[in-house]
Amino acid sequence: MDHSLFSPLLIGVPLLTALGGSLVFYFRAHIEKMWTVAQGVLALGFLLALLGAVRMPSSEAFVPSVMMILVTTIAWVIARFSKCFLSGLAHQHDYLAAFLFTVAGVELVIASNHLGVMALAWAMSSVFLHRLLMFFGNRPAAVWAARKKFIASRFAEVLLLGAIALLWESFGTLNVSDIATRVEALSSVPMNVQVAAVLLALAVVVKSAQLPLHGWLLQVMEAPTPVSALLHAGVVNLGGFVLIRMATLISAVPMAQAVLVVAGSVTAVIAALVMTTRVSIKVKLAWSTCAQMGFMLVECGLGFYELALVHLVGHSLYKAHAFLSSGSVVSQTRITRLATPASGGSWKRQTVSLALSLALLFLAWRGGSLLFPSHPVPLGLVLIFGFALFPLMTQWASLEWREQAVSIFVTLIFFGFAIGMHTLLSPLLNLPALIGPMHSLLLAWFSVCFAMMGFISILCSTKNAGPFARKAYPWIFGGLFLDELFTRFTVAVWGLLSARGGSEKKKNKEPNTPALTGEST
Repeated sequence: MDHSLFSPLLIGVPLLTALGGSLVFYFRAHIEKMWTVAQGVLALGFLLALLGAVRMPSSEAFVPSVMMILVTTIAWVIARFSKCFLSGLAHQHDYLAAFLFTVAGVELVIASNHLGVMALAWAMSSVFLHRLLMFFGNRPAAVWAARKKFIASRFAEVLLLGAIALLWESFGTLNVSDIATRVEALSSVPMNVQVAAVLLALAVVVKSAQLPLHGWLLQVMEAPTPVSALLHAGVVNLGGFVLIRMATLISAVPMAQAVLVVAGSVTAVIAALVMTTRVSIKVKLAWSTCAQMGFMLVECGLGFYELALVHLVGHSLYKAHAFLSSGSVVSQTRITRLATPASGGSWKRQTVSLALSLALLFLAWRGGSLLFPSHPVPLGLVLIFGFALFPLMTQWASLEWREQAVSIFVTLIFFGFAIGMHTLLSPLLNLPALIGPMHSLLLAWFSVCFAMMGFISILCSTKNAGPFARKAYPWIFGGLFLDELFTRFTVAVWGLLSARGGSEKKKNKEPNTPALTGEST
């Protein structure tokens, strides 16, 4: 495919959404019509995306088509929810215009086959998302969290521009398909291309809110709930999509794979542990997103891009529902507390349960390899899936035997589904299998990290937690205090910009610097 866009149908989706954003100001005096137009535009965009998927059966267009259908669906649902959520509030037209332009930027990233256009569209979605995060600009915590997001995004875009410049110098083109073709033809990867791949990986790490620049994702909860849903279900997932589109380049550079696996696994482990200590529902979901994005980067770094695509779709749908229904969780929690709390069990019982579940997963993998020898499943895929199910495995000991049997059955069914998707999508994505010492080393690193997480989780979650749990809890609750340095850096940088007449005008007194703990909501 030698053009910069996949089809007029797909490129029509972001153009239509951007048109809807412009029409918002025309109907600003008629709130009902304004929301009707916005929802109509998004519904029409979904139909165009669906038609585009039918008209483009090629393997190269498969991922963009799936993502476009996903984004337009979630955007329509969030817009419908936003109408009720913002009822009676002022400046709804500002919110809706920024919302539509943010979605248009995400859609343009998906529709484009040109790395330069993708970078500009990604920056566009970030800029308009900043306006959404500042919707409640009278809240100091919201203001400073949005500023942290702004600085982190600009840093990621500088890294991305560096990668683009090196790829242009090396290949003379920024067409994603052409870059993939030329990388495949290389007998050895030049240093410029290797550096470009590492910069691209680092840009995705920063954009995906990985440690230690993760704090903004946890602290933007002061924004309206539908904004949180859009951020966690759509915008932050763009990093995974870009990695899948640039998979040929990343797969050819072991150092780029190492960046993704190391950053992703460390973030996933720490975020998953911190999530278990939090009380605020939205903050708990934010830590979950941080961990899930880390897991997705690990999948890409280990070469399981088809699993990353399934993970991306599932995470987007789950997180959109979780945020939009977060208000009902309070009532559910109250009902749950009326029941007798289940014991976490002893550490010995939890360890045995975890070992048994992993053994069953291993036997299922071996059985699948014997039944389908022409489609062998990599052991790394089994390890990723096994660690993804770790929370369920550690709770297995506290279940009744009937519940344990059902959980094992569901685990095996879900494992079969994941393997089936791997077998189905591998030929469509047409990516090389990663082998060699670096891949084995990264797989070992990933296994050690998640084994440590399991060990710490078992020590801290048993009924009679020992001195280790009591000493570790404050550190886990604070996320190892890794965000403090970036918070101070943001305050210093924004103070310097304000002193020199920075881009953001102060309508009122500069808000006090909050203690950004992420637990304010």
